[in-house]
Amino acid sequence: MTARTQIGGRDLIAATVVGVLLIVAAGSALWWRTEALVAVVLLLLIAAFVDLVRALDGPKRPVLSVLVSATIVMLPATVWFGATGQLAGVLTLFAGAVLWLLARAVTLQRLMRAAGTVFAGVWVLLPASFAFTILSAANGRAQLGLVIGVVALMDIGGYAVGVPFGRHKLSVRLSPNKTVEGLLGGLVISVVAATVAWPIIFTAGHAWQGAVFGVLISIAAACGDIAESGVKRALDVKDFGTFLPGHGGVLDRIDGLLFALPVATVLFAVL
Repeated sequence: MTARTQIGGRDLIAATVVGVLLIVAAGSALWWRTEALVAVVLLLLIAAFVDLVRALDGPKRPVLSVLVSATIVMLPATVWFGATGQLAGVLTLFAGAVLWLLARAVTLQRLMRAAGTVFAGVWVLLPASFAFTILSAANGRAQLGLVIGVVALMDIGGYAVGVPFGRHKLSVRLSPNKTVEGLLGGLVISVVAATVAWPIIFTAGHAWQGAVFGVLISIAAACGDIAESGVKRALDVKDFGTFLPGHGGVLDRIDGLLFALPVATVLFAVL
């Protein structure tokens, strides 16, 4: 890999191509039909869980069949029934983990795998389902697009500023590649975008509301990124898969969004 294509630890060409394809797929599904977006998110989450299972072994490995079953239940149910659908998905997750645990003699390793399965579902699947609670609003497509855009700009801005100008590590213990300069760069870009977009999406809205939204969503996305880094260090893995060339695993790409979606749901209700 040449220096021109390998920047900041990423294959820049592969990362750009994959990133554009993801944006096109998600954007087209978002603006076309809700069912199409459900299908895209469903495939991404299943790919994330497959990556997760492949990356881990022994008692750390979650149970893929339980995670896939809960995903298939929760996402469509959330579209149809809102919070009740989310509850149905959570119950499927817990019931599936318990049934898998009791299907054979209970050992410490099986208990750890069942617990890890529930953790993975609550960490990944439940937050992702909030995309469809946001989508259910009158202008839900625009709101969800705003959340995705702010998180994406936070990542892009952090990368663009952090790679050439980053000097001060954000957290050596949890995420040694992240810098304070990158965080501030991403924050400024995403807040400006949210400030401009908010009055367009909400005709009675004000720019200051967009600025508050941008700050809090950007912080949530950064916390999601750092939290995932901490989990990877605890599990002693570099990436949760290689499904997305130039990006790592699917979970490595959506970690910030998982924290941002529940926060955005609250902020839309409050602001």
